[in-house]
Amino acid sequence: MAEGIILTDPESVSSHRDALVADLPDMFAAAGATEQAQLLRAGRTDEFVTWNNNMVSKGAHGFQQGNFPVTPDREADLNPIVQRHDMIGPVRLWQPGDDIPEGQRPGDIAEYRIIGDASTISESVRRASVFIAQGATHDGMMGRIDNVLLAAANSRRAAEAARNPSVRPPEVVMFTGMRRTEAREGFTGLYRTTLPADVDPSKPIEQIHLTEADSALAILRSRCQRFELVDELGDPHKDHKPADRLHPELGGRTWITRAYSAKLTEDRGGTELAVTIVNGEPVWSEGRLNAAPKAAPLAVETMKDWFDTLQDTEQLEAALSVTYAHLARIGSELLAQSQAMDRPLGFIALFGSMPQPETWRRIIRDEATGLMAHNGSNLVLGEAVPQTKAFNVLLGRPEYDLSR
Repeated sequence: MAEGIILTDPESVSSHRDALVADLPDMFAAAGATEQAQLLRAGRTDEFVTWNNNMVSKGAHGFQQGNFPVTPDREADLNPIVQRHDMIGPVRLWQPGDDIPEGQRPGDIAEYRIIGDASTISESVRRASVFIAQGATHDGMMGRIDNVLLAAANSRRAAEAARNPSVRPPEVVMFTGMRRTEAREGFTGLYRTTLPADVDPSKPIEQIHLTEADSALAILRSRCQRFELVDELGDPHKDHKPADRLHPELGGRTWITRAYSAKLTEDRGGTELAVTIVNGEPVWSEGRLNAAPKAAPLAVETMKDWFDTLQDTEQLEAALSVTYAHLARIGSELLAQSQAMDRPLGFIALFGSMPQPETWRRIIRDEATGLMAHNGSNLVLGEAVPQTKAFNVLLGRPEYDLSR
């Protein structure tokens, strides 16, 4: 699956979904859900959805956050199947005939990689001129941001801009916002690698970065030799925010987007970039799919903020990077929001990254097997992604409310 999924191409979506239709029962059987695999093979998807909704995914990552445990001894059976569908990215698996360490077997992970290298970037991603990353925890964003920076630096647009100064450089867009940084985000200590020189590294992350947007900015700055603010779009409603748009600690949003002129460090290619930070506002969203227990940005509304700044979405050629566990959901939300706003998109390709290795080791079976519940089933049990919120169909939840 070298080309990945092009969400705006029904043929690309259908071909990937057809391949997943064939393999999804084997995925669940490898995970130990043999009875549910039989349901899928028999076409009894309603019964499967009911089981999945109760036992697998609660709108979070996957199996381990539901009630169905996938034991470590099953990962080697599952990994080759999900990798065949580009769901665990650039990791290398042990193959028969390898000198495999004791305690491991073919299918276990031999080499862990968060992102690939320039040679692994598909032509559909290189074609893009806008490279989008979805916000997350600090560690999660590191991989997503590095993925889009690598792709942008090796894009056709970057090559054109290097030859012709009148060509606008590739743009990196970060969907992030006013989610309060939590202490748990600092457990790996990786945030200390992105701190400015004048910041005390002994401080906990939540005292350094108040919000997810602050973390994103710190990561981006640490990857650039130049990172200069050139424009800011203020929030015209900053003084009249309703109660459900106010954070108890952070207050209401004052700016929507900030634009930066940037240049990557030389070890990252020294590429000129345009960077846009989209600052999603906090929303109290109890009862909605993937709603946070506290006020936090909603991905679809942050996307709406960005769409509102664009003049011609039909000419947009973009690539979206999220960790593999969330690619289909975030991609579906991007398309759903564009349709809700009647802003058709020109071209969107998906490409993923893996979590930080420390995170992977901590929640390996959650992230790894959640891919089946999110990516695989997203594209299989619904209609084509551009026409449905298949994630909700899978989980038996009401359709996404995009009316606000």
